Amino acid sequence: MIGGKKINSITHESPFLSTLTMLSGLIVFLLALAVVFLAMYVLLQTGQSILGNITITSIGWPYP
Repeated sequence: MIGGKKINSITHESPFLSTLTMLSGLIVFLLALAVVFLAMYVLLQTGQSILGNITITSIGWPYP
Protein backbone atom coordinates (compact mmCIF):
# COMPACT_ATOMS: atom_id res chain seq x y z
CA MET A 1 0.00 0.00 0.00
CA ILE A 2 2.72 2.48 0.99
CA GLY A 3 4.82 1.62 -2.08
CA GLY A 4 1.77 2.01 -4.32
CA LYS A 5 1.03 5.40 -2.79
CA LYS A 6 4.65 6.48 -3.36
CA ILE A 7 4.58 5.46 -7.03
CA ASN A 8 1.20 7.13 -7.50
CA SER A 9 2.39 10.42 -5.96
CA ILE A 10 5.57 10.34 -8.08
CA THR A 11 3.64 9.73 -11.31
CA HIS A 12 1.19 12.45 -10.27
CA GLU A 13 3.99 14.98 -9.69
CA SER A 14 6.22 13.95 -12.60
CA PRO A 15 4.50 16.00 -15.38
CA PHE A 16 4.81 19.15 -13.26
CA LEU A 17 8.41 18.35 -12.37
CA SER A 18 9.35 17.57 -15.97
CA THR A 19 7.71 20.80 -17.14
CA LEU A 20 9.55 22.70 -14.41
CA THR A 21 12.87 21.09 -15.37
CA MET A 22 12.23 21.82 -19.05
CA LEU A 23 11.35 25.45 -18.30
CA SER A 24 14.38 25.96 -16.03
CA GLY A 25 16.61 24.35 -18.65
CA LEU A 26 15.16 26.60 -21.33
CA ILE A 27 15.63 29.68 -19.12
CA VAL A 28 19.24 28.70 -18.38
CA PHE A 29 19.87 28.08 -22.08
CA LEU A 30 18.36 31.45 -23.05
CA LEU A 31 20.36 33.21 -20.34
CA ALA A 32 23.58 31.59 -21.55
CA LEU A 33 22.72 32.55 -25.13
CA ALA A 34 22.02 36.15 -24.06
CA VAL A 35 25.31 36.31 -22.12
CA VAL A 36 27.22 34.97 -25.14
CA PHE A 37 25.60 37.49 -27.47
CA LEU A 38 26.20 40.32 -24.99
CA ALA A 39 29.87 39.32 -24.63
CA MET A 40 30.27 39.15 -28.41
CA TYR A 41 28.59 42.56 -28.80
CA VAL A 42 30.74 44.13 -26.08
CA LEU A 43 33.89 42.60 -27.58
CA LEU A 44 32.93 43.89 -31.03
CA GLN A 45 32.15 47.37 -29.67
CA THR A 46 35.37 47.57 -27.64
CA GLY A 47 37.36 46.17 -30.55
CA GLN A 48 35.87 48.73 -32.91
CA SER A 49 36.46 51.59 -30.47
CA ILE A 50 40.05 50.43 -29.85
CA LEU A 51 40.66 50.12 -33.59
CA GLY A 52 39.03 53.51 -34.14
CA ASN A 53 41.13 55.10 -31.39
CA ILE A 54 44.32 53.58 -32.80
CA THR A 55 43.56 54.76 -36.34
CA ILE A 56 42.43 58.20 -35.14
CA THR A 57 45.46 58.65 -32.85
CA SER A 58 47.79 57.44 -35.59
CA ILE A 59 46.21 60.01 -37.91
CA GLY A 60 46.45 62.56 -35.12
CA TRP A 61 42.87 63.86 -34.84
CA PRO A 62 41.78 64.90 -31.33
CA TYR A 63 38.61 62.83 -31.63
CA PRO A 64 37.06 61.31 -28.46
